[in-house]
Amino acid sequence: ARALVRSLVVPRILAGTDRDVVQLVLIKPEFSESEPLLLAAAALTRSWIDIAESALARARYELALVLDPPIADLLSVALITMVIARLRGDAAVGLAQTSAARDLVIKLTASERARVPLLPLLIDYYAAGFELTRGNLATAWWTLERAAGRFRQWVDGDADHAERRIRADCAGQLSWLDAFTGELRRATRYAGCLLTDRQADTGESGAKFAQLATAWTQLERGEFEQARQRLDHALSTAADHDDPLLAAAERLTQARLAILTGEPEAALRLLGGPTRVIDDQASNQWFTDQFQIATAEAWLAADDVERAIAT
Repeated sequence: ARALVRSLVVPRILAGTDRDVVQLVLIKPEFSESEPLLLAAAALTRSWIDIAESALARARYELALVLDPPIADLLSVALITMVIARLRGDAAVGLAQTSAARDLVIKLTASERARVPLLPLLIDYYAAGFELTRGNLATAWWTLERAAGRFRQWVDGDADHAERRIRADCAGQLSWLDAFTGELRRATRYAGCLLTDRQADTGESGAKFAQLATAWTQLERGEFEQARQRLDHALSTAADHDDPLLAAAERLTQARLAILTGEPEAALRLLGGPTRVIDDQASNQWFTDQFQIATAEAWLAADDVERAIAT
């Protein structure tokens, strides 16, 4: 267990790979008992936030007793905290942890960095999500573009599975952001490229974001039936793990479809329910605003102008 943490397996687990290690940790109590960082990372792949937080607290306590804790351990702590912050919808904590993680990556040896090339990509993926929820769309966009790389970079070359997975996740989120902000041609290119090379019915975050981007683009082009089929397909595929940003994007896309196809009451029901990503309005003002704007559009579609104006 100690050797796995020192080999920086934690970021690979958080990127959605090394499932054999996750399985080993979850079925072998001695692993989780001896190395809480492995337990925390494995728990996050199942979206078991409480277990992850408890294991992380134990890891921090144990590291506080060490005079010179290994950089790999400190980095794993920062990354795990970063992922929990996304699941909790806490952009402020998340951005602080991405900054700390970047500082720690610099302190790794050259061989350690070479062994885990996905580290800066993983940090960028989460940093972009936090920037998006804070309303910093331009920063989120170029951060995702940098991590996604050129078209097909997550497929071509000698990148391993973990690196390709996180690049695809970045490209998928980027395609949805492009579609949502009206960059339909660019969104179509990114989503099409990704869905050609990744399984369209996978539960990967990137593929699901790309499906939503495609549906949104079809809605904006008036292709309502195609958009409905695409959205139904995206929603029928279970996600690998919980992601509040993905859940918010799904609800916004569903509401957009309902508004444009003359079902404003359905849109209002969708927009009125709770969603974790907008629980903390101070941290996630952009998504709060988007839900409010969509609600106003739904009231307008329902011919209730006064409520639309008030909203």
